[in-house]
Amino acid sequence: MMRQHTKSVGAVVLNPQDQALFMFRADMKFWELPKEKAIGSESELETLKRGLFEETGITRYNVIDPFKEEVTYSFKLGDEIIDRTIVFYLVRTEESVRLSREHTDFKWLSIPEAQKVVRFDNYRRVLEAAKKYISS
Repeated sequence: MMRQHTKSVGAVVLNPQDQALFMFRADMKFWELPKEKAIGSESELETLKRGLFEETGITRYNVIDPFKEEVTYSFKLGDEIIDRTIVFYLVRTEESVRLSREHTDFKWLSIPEAQKVVRFDNYRRVLEAAKKYISS
């Protein structure tokens, strides 16, 4: 069985009310944060910019430094094992959302609400870190 490592960059996108953006991925039937796979030699911030635009239509945002959380997990795809790393940034925007075809719905949720709807513990951990960061 072959193994492959991939890297994605995502964001906890906050609106002015400190609600986080979640998008519903119909094919997988779960709510997720915006994220996109890195292409070639893109920097993390270049991937973030491209991914936010492709998945949400958002082009104007502020990265909240130095917040950065990393998530790693593995899954099987056909006869390959994929080891994925996702680096999450924290960003603020006032823009409205325009979804990609990959997602069928979106919600702005308070972080405590979001922690209830996410399926994966690693997303809960990222949200907890974001909550601590914005309340400090």
